[in-house]
Amino acid sequence: MKTLLTALALTLGLSATAASAQTWAIEGSAGITAPNALQWWGGTDNLDAGRAFALGAYYTAVPNWEFGVELGYSSADYSGLKSDLAGTSLMVSARHVVALSQTVSAYAGLGLGAIRVNYDNEYGNPYPGQDTVAGGMAALGLRYHAGQGDIFSEIKHVATLETAHVSIFDYPVGFKRTSLNVGYRMTF
Repeated sequence: MKTLLTALALTLGLSATAASAQTWAIEGSAGITAPNALQWWGGTDNLDAGRAFALGAYYTAVPNWEFGVELGYSSADYSGLKSDLAGTSLMVSARHVVALSQTVSAYAGLGLGAIRVNYDNEYGNPYPGQDTVAGGMAALGLRYHAGQGDIFSEIKHVATLETAHVSIFDYPVGFKRTSLNVGYRMTF
């Protein structure tokens, strides 16, 4: 968590001292997560397709580079079970943006932060639990400039960098999500 706060302070400090083309942006997105398989207590379980949401604030301190903070959430059910594995992430990220035309741009981004992994099921204790561990994010996206903002679509992968341990029995749970998102970005 100290690393996350240090990175956030550095990002905000860089944005406060930049003297070139400076732009703030806020964005929101929603999408679906791809089905996948996750490790759970030495085995592998399948997850159904799920849902993903994100809110972010970004600052362009230098041309073609955006630095920001993003809060994300994704949730999916284990296949064939009434169990849910959700993750809430807070990432400090950087993106490199390339203009493809006057109205279309592409970007690639990386982020580091924390992910709160939450496992819940209908069976009650000792199974439900949560843990916060270090995490990372990678994203590829396209933007279309429309009016005062941008409509965008992106593929995002979010994963823990270490195993989360949930429940009173310290069950280890892997967490990774790949999602396809659509959103809107407003600059000011």
